Amino acid sequence: MVNADKSDGSRILRLIVSIQLGVLVVAAPLYWVSGFTFRWSSVGGQLFIAGAFGLGAMLSRRDRNGVPQAIAAITLLLSAWLILGPLQYLAAAWNRPLVDAYLLRADAWLGVSWPAIDRWVAGHALARHVLGLAYLSLLPQFVLVPLVLGWLNRTRLWQFVLQFQLTALATVVLFALWPASTPAQHGVHEWVSQADAMQQLFAVREGALRVLDLTQATGLISWPSFHTAGALVVVWSLRKTWWFWPIVLLDGLLIASTILLGVHYAVDVLGGMGVVGLVVMSTKYLMSPRTGRIRARHSASWLLRPCAVTIRPQLDRQLPSR
Repeated sequence: MVNADKSDGSRILRLIVSIQLGVLVVAAPLYWVSGFTFRWSSVGGQLFIAGAFGLGAMLSRRDRNGVPQAIAAITLLLSAWLILGPLQYLAAAWNRPLVDAYLLRADAWLGVSWPAIDRWVAGHALARHVLGLAYLSLLPQFVLVPLVLGWLNRTRLWQFVLQFQLTALATVVLFALWPASTPAQHGVHEWVSQADAMQQLFAVREGALRVLDLTQATGLISWPSFHTAGALVVVWSLRKTWWFWPIVLLDGLLIASTILLGVHYAVDVLGGMGVVGLVVMSTKYLMSPRTGRIRARHSASWLLRPCAVTIRPQLDRQLPSR
C-alpha cells in the first residue's frame, strides 16, 4: 500500500465537493429557465442509493483496509452522476446546430471508410461479440478503480474521482457548443443500438422532453466520446499497478468498439483523448505544491486584510511626527 499524503487527499476532497455544489447552484436556475422538471421519485431512488453507500463509508470509517475510502469514492461518483448526468439534457436543450456533417468530412479526411468497417464487422461475429462486451464494460470499471485504489493509493483514488468529474463537465460543455448525433443517423450501421439515446436527444432539442426521469436517463453525448475519455481516465488512474496492462487491453478494445460498432465517429474518439489530456494537466496543476502555496497565500492575505486596515491607523497615531 502507498502511504498517501493526507493533506493532498483532503485538498482534493474539498475540490470534489466544491465542484459538485457549485454545479448544483449554477444548474438549478438553468433547469427552471429551460422548462425542465424532474420526476422526483427517480431522484429519490438515486439519492437513496448514494446515501446507502455514504452510510456504509461512515460505519466502516475505522477500518484500515481501504474499504471506507473505496465506498466513499463510489458515493462521490454516484452523487457526481446525479448532479452532472442531467446536464447533458440541459446542453441538448440549447439546440445548437448539429455538427455531424463536419465530423463525417473529418472522418473521410482521416481515411475512415464506413462501408469497409461495416463489412469487416459483419464478417467477424466473434470479434463483434468481444467488442460489444468491451463497450459495455465502462461502468463496471468505474467501480473497479475505487476498489483497487482504496487499498493501493488513496491520493490517486481522490484524483480519479476529481478527473471523472472534470471529464464529465468538459464533455458536457463541448457537447453543448458543438452537438452531434451518431453515424447511424447518416446511414452507418450500428451494432450497439443508440436508438433510445437519439430519440431522447431529438425530443429534448424539439422541446418535447422536459420531464427528466433519471431511471430512464441515457448517454446523449456523441462528440467528444465520453466512453473514450472515461476509459482513458481509468487507464491513467491504474498506472503502476498490476491492473494496468489488463485494463489497457480491455480499454483498447473498448475505444476501438466505439468506431467499429458504429456508435461514434472517429473524430469523437480524438476529441475524448484531447479532453483527458487537458483534464490530466489541469489536475496536475491544481495539485502542485506551488498552486497550493499560492492559494494559501491569497487566503491568508484576505484573512489578514481586515486586521491590516484596523491596525495601520493605530500605528500611524502612535508614531511620532517629524
